[in-house]
Amino acid sequence: MLLSGKPIERENEMKKTLYVFLVWAMFGAAQAADHEKGNTLALSEGISTLLKQEMNEIKKGMESLVFSIASGDWEKIAKTGHNIKHSYIMKNKLTESQRHELHEKLPKQFRKIDKKFHYYAGMLSHVAKERDVELVNYYFYKMNESCAACHSMFVKDRFEGFKKGNRHEEHSH
Repeated sequence: MLLSGKPIERENEMKKTLYVFLVWAMFGAAQAADHEKGNTLALSEGISTLLKQEMNEIKKGMESLVFSIASGDWEKIAKTGHNIKHSYIMKNKLTESQRHELHEKLPKQFRKIDKKFHYYAGMLSHVAKERDVELVNYYFYKMNESCAACHSMFVKDRFEGFKKGNRHEEHSH
């Protein structure tokens, strides 16, 4: 069996890569769903609730992407990436005062990571429409990388694996 004219090894490597992404997505998103408890970002209850709902929707989207990518469901990949880019809840349900609160209380680095995450989701949608499996995997990886970076910086108390830091924080040259 050939995949785009390349041997089975590429297909097997892609499956292994997707498995790693799935583990990261499930690890990070499952913990984010419980975001309200011990919220280190000190947001109001209303925004914390919306953020929790947003994380749950992103978790569902990220989980669905694993299978969609593995099965080449380009339409679903593009739709999911589009939905994440344009936010499931936060942009749609925030009042003007809540938007102001987010801008005031969210650290600049948080906003920067969030902006990149949504950019990557948009790019994922775009490259899915082009049926480019390598770039789809790349942007999915970048989305997961953004999740892990944000969780390890701002809500590490909610993620068992980040409580002790990570190898890159402990090791410097």
